[in-house]
Amino acid sequence: MMRVGVCTAAFHPHHQDNSLKIRTFEAFRGLLALWVVIGHTIKHSGYDLNRLGVFKLLAMPEKAVDCFIMLSGFVIFFLLDARHVSYGEFITRRLFRLAPLYLAVLVASALSLGWQSSVIQAYLWKNITTAHDLALHVDAMNHLATQFVAHLTMLHGLIPDSILPSSQFAIVGQAWSISVEWQFYLIAPLLFAMIARGRWRALACALLVLCGLRASNYGGEGFAVNQGLYFLIGILSYYLWKRFGATPEARADFIEASAVIVMAFAYLAVPGSFSLVIWAVMTAVAFAETCGLRRGICATIGQVLCRKPFQFLGRISYSMYMTHMLVLYAWSAIFTLFVPSMDKPQFLVLNIFAVVAVTVVLSAVCYGLIEAPGMKLGSLLVNRMIRNTKTTPREAVHGSVTK
Repeated sequence: MMRVGVCTAAFHPHHQDNSLKIRTFEAFRGLLALWVVIGHTIKHSGYDLNRLGVFKLLAMPEKAVDCFIMLSGFVIFFLLDARHVSYGEFITRRLFRLAPLYLAVLVASALSLGWQSSVIQAYLWKNITTAHDLALHVDAMNHLATQFVAHLTMLHGLIPDSILPSSQFAIVGQAWSISVEWQFYLIAPLLFAMIARGRWRALACALLVLCGLRASNYGGEGFAVNQGLYFLIGILSYYLWKRFGATPEARADFIEASAVIVMAFAYLAVPGSFSLVIWAVMTAVAFAETCGLRRGICATIGQVLCRKPFQFLGRISYSMYMTHMLVLYAWSAIFTLFVPSMDKPQFLVLNIFAVVAVTVVLSAVCYGLIEAPGMKLGSLLVNRMIRNTKTTPREAVHGSVTK
């Protein structure tokens, strides 16, 4: 199956079948992960958003996560529509795509919480981000056993602060979106089945329940329902792509004009909607790729993104997203200890280059040693499930007797 990521998320992770691969989405996943790495590095370098000028957007990694979530909505429904698999097969693949690397980073982060706190306290320059980060570390250490158990389920995003302080962001701050992704995986096949079978009343009831949960103001960012708009945009984009995006007669000028109209509407009508603008670009480029367009701005962007360096970034994007904070703390400690006299701009530039470079290398290693074996194990388990399902009761009994 396709590796067009999620987020997820994102970021996030999908199967390996080139026949279901949208290469521009693969590249976008890598660029979004890179944005998250750079954004967190800027925010941990002592700069305030209002003083960054034109670079302010780079220091807003949450916009990239919004795009990851929309991408997840698109891709998961694409996979469910393209491959008719059981719920067990689907969720097994998703579990073994997310969990191996997630657990490795969770353990490493839990063991190094004290060290991370000391690094944050020793920062040369502090701001509201570093103060908030330190508070999260304090909450994590004060409830470490409970936090760790909650994180093992990948459902920690469901737990409000009134029950477990900072559960969404404790131990591994960026893993709040992994919890969102996992929650979506658990219910996505059910929503898709309602649509595929035309169970519109059931779907309407389900959506009303989700709207009620959203209106109740339960939880925070880590509760998937509170990210429902972005998932919905991704899902609707998929059905739009299914209807028009693979049409050979599609015209480059129509796709590009439509993308500009959507971007303008989103930017002018929805406050703080830059992530929607980026999503409009992403989908327009993906439409151009799947339509086989050879001319136009979208087609040109797609041809660039299909090059190996961008595809490589997409392949390791999940590792980049999960490991970069550990790398960031390590480099911050090194610079603080050995080069305490540097000024803030020097610290920022050196930190960005160092964190990005080491994160990319570490992520390539993690992909080869953890992600790929995890996906392979998930595929083996799914194949065994399929074989067992195809075995008739008579054959099963006969087999058990002969053994």
